[in-house]
Amino acid sequence: MQKTEVASTSGSISTPEVSRQTVPHHIYNSNSFPLILKQRYLLITILLMSTAMSTYSAVIKSGCHKHGTQYVIDEPGCDLVAVNVNMCSGYCMSFSFVNPVESSITVHGRCCRMVDNEWVCYTFSNLLMKS
Repeated sequence: MQKTEVASTSGSISTPEVSRQTVPHHIYNSNSFPLILKQRYLLITILLMSTAMSTYSAVIKSGCHKHGTQYVIDEPGCDLVAVNVNMCSGYCMSFSFVNPVESSITVHGRCCRMVDNEWVCYTFSNLLMKS
């Protein structure tokens, strides 16, 4: 083994000898390693593709949907009333751009929200006002 020296600003510092040992890896030397490696990569690829496809189909099926919900109005001095209203639910899709020159991030997002009004007429029967 040779001794080596590392140059520094204050002089030379001798470094200790490092013995290099090789550890035999009999897995890497076997003839079946390429087959095992190919099977492992194939399995990982299949798992990633199935995960990506299920995520993609979930995104395609989802979106912004209008559905009904019920609010209960409880005002002091009035009867308890349940009102049916429509609301939106869905996902918010967004993406970002990084500008390294200005050290800023531009974010663009499109979310699910109500954009139209829909008036629903309702006739009350036996309406009682408490005084």
